[in-house]
Amino acid sequence: MLDALMRWHEIEEVSEAVQLLVLNGRAEDLPPAPPKVKGPSEIIRHYFRQGMRDRLAALTAELGETKDRTTIWRLIAQAHSLGAENSASMLEIKRHEIDIPQNVARKLRQAGLAESIQMNAEDDADK
Repeated sequence: MLDALMRWHEIEEVSEAVQLLVLNGRAEDLPPAPPKVKGPSEIIRHYFRQGMRDRLAALTAELGETKDRTTIWRLIAQAHSLGAENSASMLEIKRHEIDIPQNVARKLRQAGLAESIQMNAEDDADK
């Protein structure tokens, strides 16, 4: 399932796909856990940084699960069940909006202009 998700969204690294699922997953979007069935299983070994471990622990607790791997498998199963198009939101990279205040933009322009004038003066002095 994870390999199909990665192909659909052109993600090459398993670790990136799993982190995006954890980051974008919400407990209220996941269906109830399916009954546990013994059978062949794939092992996903992945090491998270502390912030991502905290997010996974919070999501695991919110789902009422006891193991992080169960949460990860539920995220993978949910994303896969949504299909290629609808799972995009679970595998998107959230970008921060950067809003530069006008006074900061003005200071940056002034600093750039001053540096440009100084560089031109140095070039003229070298000639």
